[in-house]
Amino acid sequence: MKPSEVIVPKAKKTWLSLPSFKAMTWKGVIYCRKQGDVDLLNETDSIDSVLKSHETIHVRQAQSMKDSWSRFYINYLFNWIKNLPLIFVDINAPYKLIPTEIEAYLYQNDLNHAKEIRPLNEWKTFGKLSLCQKRKIARLYYKENKEKRSYSSLLYHIFNIKDIPIY
Repeated sequence: MKPSEVIVPKAKKTWLSLPSFKAMTWKGVIYCRKQGDVDLLNETDSIDSVLKSHETIHVRQAQSMKDSWSRFYINYLFNWIKNLPLIFVDINAPYKLIPTEIEAYLYQNDLNHAKEIRPLNEWKTFGKLSLCQKRKIARLYYKENKEKRSYSSLLYHIFNIKDIPIY
């Protein structure tokens, strides 16, 4: 099934995901560790939760990569590897600063963003961030995380105030 054929992803329970992940999308299906999350996500056919919004954004991003799951996952893995030097700033930085994750975290609270049945391309802009710029974001996140500020609110602050220029 191509990404464009997925309107709202369905959820299934799995034991395969890492303990630190609440959910993970694989080829249009959201895999969750807890049955309660699966039940919540499958309750309606609409995007009515932050988790479903986040994972649906990834489906829309895959559409923007020539409607290909393979391109999406190769891009994802490539960017994670590229971000590995950031692990010395914060253990979660390589994952959190993948361009597709930045877009998903930035807009996960806007349930209408994921509802749009169109490819999402803003991740391409975040892909232009240099490692130095990502290091600044990771340091901010590490500092803010100690103060229990959410990652999505930090990203919103950074990219709306333009603290870090994107070329």
